[in-house]
Amino acid sequence: MLFAIGALLVIVGAAIQILGVKIFALPLSSLLIFIGGTIIMFCRKFYEMPADFRMKRLKFQTFISSILILLASYLIYIDDKRWIFTLLIAAIIEMVVVFRTPDENSSDKK
Repeated sequence: MLFAIGALLVIVGAAIQILGVKIFALPLSSLLIFIGGTIIMFCRKFYEMPADFRMKRLKFQTFISSILILLASYLIYIDDKRWIFTLLIAAIIEMVVVFRTPDENSSDKK
């Protein structure tokens, strides 16, 4: 549940940045993406470390994705346009990890 809230904050922050909404001249989108990325990283930190080498590699890839989300937040804060590419790379890494992670239900049936 907490992971979903973090992901939602990242999506809302990116949408606010794209639409150019500013409240009291504060970088609200940067703050939302930073809080969402921190929540995501916090949730992933407490997953148990798998024994399988493949799962360890996927866990490291999700860590890189979390770092890229936080980097995108910083790039928004300094008003750099490269935040789009870092967030895009983080999203691509997330999709790769989702498709490469084995299904838990299929291993129980075997």
